[in-house]
Amino acid sequence: MNEHGSSPAPDRGAMAQGLMQMITGFWPAQVLFAAHDLGLFQALADGPATAEALVERLGLHPDAGPRLLAAAAGLGLVERRGDAFANAPHVDAFLVRGR
Repeated sequence: MNEHGSSPAPDRGAMAQGLMQMITGFWPAQVLFAAHDLGLFQALADGPATAEALVERLGLHPDAGPRLLAAAAGLGLVERRGDAFANAPHVDAFLVRGR
């Protein structure tokens, strides 16, 4: 309560931040699930590949494929190696069949 007997105004920034965390909290999981379901991690099991090669191999949309790779790289699921992408070590260990 403040000096006038009412509660202080809520912090709108903190409230907005909490809502945004709820709204966007599933995005990393969606990237992981999409990459796994589309076979990205399995495709990279034998070594790095370019975005163009992965789009072709996995039948990805030519615009959406590179966006998925960029999101996966941003989350640390894959690593950029020059013009190519490779599985991050933890992904290779746990999300590639037969490892």
